[in-house]
Amino acid sequence: GEYDITNFEVFGEEFSDAPSTTLTPSDSPTNLLEDHVGYVVRYAGEIRTVVRYPFQIDKTGEILDMTEGAEYTLCEVDEVEGWKAEYPNRMNFYIDKKCQPIRHGNPSVDIDPNFVDQTGLHILDLSDANETTVIEINANQTFGGDLLLLTDANDTNCPSFPTPYDNDYRGADPANPDDTPSRFNPDKPVFAKFPDGSHGLYDSRL
Repeated sequence: GEYDITNFEVFGEEFSDAPSTTLTPSDSPTNLLEDHVGYVVRYAGEIRTVVRYPFQIDKTGEILDMTEGAEYTLCEVDEVEGWKAEYPNRMNFYIDKKCQPIRHGNPSVDIDPNFVDQTGLHILDLSDANETTVIEINANQTFGGDLLLLTDANDTNCPSFPTPYDNDYRGADPANPDDTPSRFNPDKPVFAKFPDGSHGLYDSRL
């Protein structure tokens, strides 16, 4: 019989991407994406995103425990989404007393209602393309990961959102002298829903 390992397909003179872009071979599977499986990832106790694959140590391919309640300590992270970055492994967990790079890097923001109960989440509705103008900024640094809203947010939920400065770790500045950062007790994050159905996460630095 035949045994396919990577199942490459030819597109004209080009080839499809391999299951993993890492340069380090591993003894474990590298393409573990499952459309109907989701792992809810929390940061500081709050929902951050949903990933469709278990976390793996990039250098070995070791699959990490993804059962409910599993916790990992960040020791390094790149704000760029892993799949957009030149080096898609710049999110590290402290494992076995070492700072280990995690395959695929920093995951994109995804709060798919199939996996996340959105009740109680702060979500700014920017899904109407006729009322919402969003542009990419800092493209050379974040490869399209930073977006700027140019129109007023027409959402009645806005008054219920926490002040963005509470989660700005830098603290006060001349323009905002009374801001007090809450680094160790942050507010719930504020998400945005865009016209294409994708989600973003508010960052007060923008």
